[in-house]
Amino acid sequence: MMLIKRISCTTLMVVMAVAFAVSGAMAEPDAPRECLATGSGPDYQILMTVASSFCRDSIGVECETDVECTTVTAGDVCITEDQGLVRFAYAIEDPNKFNPDHTVLSFDAVPVCAPSVCSVSGGGCATSNDCNGGNQDICLKDSECIFAAGETTNPYPDITSGLRDPGVGDRSTLMGRYEKSRRVMTANPNQAVSRFFVDILGEVTCDSGDILVKTGKKISSCEICAPLTSGDPGAGAFANTEKIVTLGKCRFSRKFENFTGKLISSEVLQNDPSEPQCEGIVISTDQDPGSPTFGELVAKIAGEGTVPPMPFSNLEFNVEDGGNGPVSFGFGEQEDRIEYTSGTGTCVTLSDGFGGTSLACTCQKPLSPGEIRFCR
Repeated sequence: MMLIKRISCTTLMVVMAVAFAVSGAMAEPDAPRECLATGSGPDYQILMTVASSFCRDSIGVECETDVECTTVTAGDVCITEDQGLVRFAYAIEDPNKFNPDHTVLSFDAVPVCAPSVCSVSGGGCATSNDCNGGNQDICLKDSECIFAAGETTNPYPDITSGLRDPGVGDRSTLMGRYEKSRRVMTANPNQAVSRFFVDILGEVTCDSGDILVKTGKKISSCEICAPLTSGDPGAGAFANTEKIVTLGKCRFSRKFENFTGKLISSEVLQNDPSEPQCEGIVISTDQDPGSPTFGELVAKIAGEGTVPPMPFSNLEFNVEDGGNGPVSFGFGEQEDRIEYTSGTGTCVTLSDGFGGTSLACTCQKPLSPGEIRFCR
């Protein structure tokens, strides 16, 4: 088999804890509402709330009437449940009063809301009363999208410069860079307790996201609940799930745990004898702590069985083929193909038909809306 002679892996920078992304009800155990960010930096307590009736300007404060908000901030109003918004609010607190320089939240590739327009006259609108094209002229609003996000609500709604498109990632930490099924929200707190928010218009559920806090050159991170605009994850998403990924002439089976959607294993499937032989392999890491090769990359071809998922943390793969020298994949080398910087999954390599190789990463769970768009 000429496809792969040697595979080595270099970790460029580990910026977060391993995260298993799941969708489902708001109280999913794999999507905690508080976590302790640990790492090379200070330990930060991360607290989050989810509310459908909340004070517009007082981030993290729930309400039923405007009076409850104006006692906190003059001129504040209560965004009530009938407006269809859900606020994900995050607070970063350090008991030793260290000032975090930079905070990054990574979550599913939720789209930004398109401007509302009148169905007949075509003008911009906030409600149907703004449309003057007759009784059939109504205000059309986007849904299941990011309505507002940031550290401040002035003006509201406001999509701040801290909200990055999928694949762009955070410039300071590189979190989410090239990860086209995820977007990031960045904040730059200037006090010991920092708050920021993401407001979703329409159906939303609690997904597993990553939050990272940077202090100087030191990083702390943990897993926490983040927005996912899919109230219904689909039939069978959390029960006896098996997804077949087809790449070139090869098929790869990906199996998921009941109820949580966690990726359990990936395997190269053997083709029918009448079909071309699959030259692909599936790559993971040895995860047996008692093994002398613990943490090293392993690869299996069709018929050699399954491999467990491995964590992705800005990995660079150096693949040597046929003695022609190494070729780098990952960390900016895949152009428009998927590159993970968080979560867990497996990678597969295929022959390009000319003695070379190509690399693609499978997704880490039954596909979320962002992954349906960007992942195989």
